[in-house]
Amino acid sequence: MRREPFWALRGIDLQLHEGERLAVVGSNGSGKTTLMRLMAGVFEPDEGNIARCVQPTLLSLGSGFNQALSGRENIFVNGALLGFSRQHVRLLLDRIIAFADIGVYLDAPIRTYSSGMKVRLAFAIASHLKPEVLLMDETLATGDRFFREKARARLRELATDCRALVLVSHQEQSIRRLCGRALWLDGGRVRLAGDVDTVLGAYRDSHASKGTFA
Repeated sequence: MRREPFWALRGIDLQLHEGERLAVVGSNGSGKTTLMRLMAGVFEPDEGNIARCVQPTLLSLGSGFNQALSGRENIFVNGALLGFSRQHVRLLLDRIIAFADIGVYLDAPIRTYSSGMKVRLAFAIASHLKPEVLLMDETLATGDRFFREKARARLRELATDCRALVLVSHQEQSIRRLCGRALWLDGGRVRLAGDVDTVLGAYRDSHASKGTFA
C-alpha cells in the first residue's frame, strides 16, 4: 500500500515585521519546532520560499553548541557564529558567566551538562550579545523557578533591543507579557493568527476539556 507523504508544515504564509513580538502556540507535534528551524535556516523548505533580511538566532534545547568544547569555549564559538569578534565577546564575558550561573561547570565539556544548564548558558549568550532576530523554542520552560523569572525579566529588556522576537511556549503568562501577536499551529497548518488575546482565548477554549493550556 502506498502511503501518503507526511508534511510537518503545510500552507504557511507568515511575515515577521521589525518590532514584532510573535508567539507560536500549538500542541506537541503541531509543527512549532519545524517552523522555528525553517525560520533560522537550519532546515530548507521542500516547497515555497523563505526570505530573510537578517539571520535569526535560534535558541532551543541543546542548539548551537559544540559538545566537545567547554562552556567557556562555546561562548566564544557562539559569539563568532553571531558575527561578533572575540574582543567584543570578551568584553561581555563576565556578564554572560554571571547570568548563566553554572559555577565550576563553565570549564567542563558541554556534553556533561544537563538540559537546564545548556539552556542557562545559551540564553545568557544570546541575551547579552543581542541578536537582531531571536527565535526561542520552549527555553523558558527549563531550569529552576529563579532562573525562569530572571530570564523573563531579561527578555523584557531584550524586547526593546531586538528587531523581532518569536517565542514558542506553553506558558500563557509569558506569552501575554512578551508578545503582541500570536500564531496557532494545528497539524502543521495555521488554525488561527491574530492578536494575542484572540488567539490564546481560542486555543485555551479548545483545550478546556483537557484542563491544560498545552
